[in-house]
Amino acid sequence: MTTAQRTIGVAQDQETNRTLFLNSKVVISKLKRHGPIGSAYVKVLNSSGDGINVAVVTEERASQDATVVQLTENTAAELTPTVISAEQDDQQVTVTYYDGEKKELSKLDLKFTVVYISLDSDADRDGVIEENNPNKGSWTGGADGHGAILVTKNDDMYLGPKPDNPVISTGSEIIDSNDKEFAKYTHLKIRTKGPVSATNMKLRLYVKEELSQRLLIFNMTEPIPSAQENFYIVGFRQETTTLTVPVGGEIDLLVIGTVFPDDCFDGLIEVFIEYRVGMLPMFSDRVILRTAPWIMTPNTQTPVRFYAAQMTEAKNAPYLARLQAFADDAGVEFQIVSSKMCQSNQWMQDEIEFGYTQTPTVTSTAVLHSPRDRGFTAFIKTMLSKEMGVIQRYNPHQDRTSLDCFGNLECSPPVTVGGVEYPFGRIYHGSTLASCQGLADSTEMGPFRRMMKVVRGFLRGQKVQKPFELFSDWLVVGHVDEFSAFVPANSGKKFKLLLGSPSLFYSMLNELKADGHGAAKILEGKKWRDGSKAEITVDEFLSDAGLQKFNSGIQQIIDYNRDIFKRELGLTEGDIIDIPLPFHGDGRDWASGHACAYIPDMVNLVVLGTCVGVPKPFGPQIGGRCCFETLVEGLLGPLGLQCTFIDDWNNYHIEDGEVHCGSNTLREPFETKWWTTKF
Repeated sequence: MTTAQRTIGVAQDQETNRTLFLNSKVVISKLKRHGPIGSAYVKVLNSSGDGINVAVVTEERASQDATVVQLTENTAAELTPTVISAEQDDQQVTVTYYDGEKKELSKLDLKFTVVYISLDSDADRDGVIEENNPNKGSWTGGADGHGAILVTKNDDMYLGPKPDNPVISTGSEIIDSNDKEFAKYTHLKIRTKGPVSATNMKLRLYVKEELSQRLLIFNMTEPIPSAQENFYIVGFRQETTTLTVPVGGEIDLLVIGTVFPDDCFDGLIEVFIEYRVGMLPMFSDRVILRTAPWIMTPNTQTPVRFYAAQMTEAKNAPYLARLQAFADDAGVEFQIVSSKMCQSNQWMQDEIEFGYTQTPTVTSTAVLHSPRDRGFTAFIKTMLSKEMGVIQRYNPHQDRTSLDCFGNLECSPPVTVGGVEYPFGRIYHGSTLASCQGLADSTEMGPFRRMMKVVRGFLRGQKVQKPFELFSDWLVVGHVDEFSAFVPANSGKKFKLLLGSPSLFYSMLNELKADGHGAAKILEGKKWRDGSKAEITVDEFLSDAGLQKFNSGIQQIIDYNRDIFKRELGLTEGDIIDIPLPFHGDGRDWASGHACAYIPDMVNLVVLGTCVGVPKPFGPQIGGRCCFETLVEGLLGPLGLQCTFIDDWNNYHIEDGEVHCGSNTLREPFETKWWTTKF
């Protein structure tokens, strides 16, 4: 019970009948004023038994029931009901007044009916709604934490109006109270007890106005209205309703979150009930719920399903066949999204990011739909089910940039940084240099790009995967997956960070030249998008001083990001593996402007368990084998990983993307439950 102490009044020579609430203290203040003239002493007695604890309080002390005490201006009686009434008015408290010689002057007989009201939740997170759990009115995380959890439903069973932040969801407008699916979701119970003869109670159920658009509450005890009616009783800016509750009865409330936490909403919601007499509240109770966060899954989580998109006229059919073979080798289901469902857009990673949301009773896949919003809407709608929902955050008044695509959104494996554990890893995304330094965005160095504020706010609001930013605006596309990736490992921290390295690439080419392989060909037989020859020899590559200087500058930028990774994730050099990767610019001389990968970007890979799909680099053939492939296999093989090199030149690399950009992976949730952690 959460009702604060309340004060009641009494009247001389009048019988008083009131409702009291179990274990909720009431005070009869200023007892002297209620007595006859000449009153000097008072006695307050529970004259009906032991159902109400009585104490008379003066400035000096508190006396117990049946003690005659001297009256002062501030003498008061405190009544605490301890037994629920079996009949109406079966509890009686008698106030007796005495004169200065302790002769009785008068009596007040106060009759009470004691009832029990409680708003209950699954405060200990075991799937059972306990009766009046003492921790229901607060929320803490950790193994010994408490407080109920609210799940946000954004799937095909979404049941109310769309909130301000758009959620792609349609479907059922009627709740079937017998549907077992709803039993898994967040429920509250209003429980009442009292005499059988008591009349029904009218209780006010409400949330604070600013939270009313964050949830929907349904009365699962009432008959279901027609499909045309709004049958939620609280929510979507309707912050209050009145419920008629039979004494001794119970009301089952289904509570569904409509939005995830963000910068403006910490995820905590208070739900109240209130009993009023006239306009005044006589009793209230509350529970606190925390909205379950959206959690992103890193490459190290077990893959469930692998996706890629089909282009029209089977343009990428050979690529899809290679992905199918790769998925078969990894033992992972492969699903091709038809060209009609994606409008022939191959960049699936840019469109969506898989994650999940979870309570003690339900785990649902939740797909974050990027502001890019280009081509995949039809497919995304087909994904909606009881097990999968979709979220989208965007600002229609802000221009979208390529940094709003989700090749620019990645997650590390679990890490510990300076003694702080991140059991779900940390989210990272690319941005401007100024934002990486914690400075305001500036246009002094030209136009900048940064992920939309509403998306960044959403990611921060989940709290459990504290995001950080890298500098990626130096790239044409601007995505963090163009120069960084995490892969699982069979030792140490159980993962490694791969970083693209122009300096390693040039070092390898210098060694090849020194060993007499200066005429070896890079990108042999390949052509750029405009049909010009891409093929180049080691000697020719090394002779381009402008390009080499350009890559030297890129290496400095990647090293800057390297330091951010070390600081934010607690990494050492032993946790990082360099992968050879040269860049070219988008300027006329290819040695200026924003950067793109020159050869297929081997960091932009796909991880399916211990199988890694790496863009085929088409490096110099040494001893009948691509020397870049040989190096990468030598680096990843000892980690327990098997490399498959996938030709993605056509339709992907020459369009500034690779295997990771052109696919997506649904992964299993973490075994750790987010509410058992402190954040």
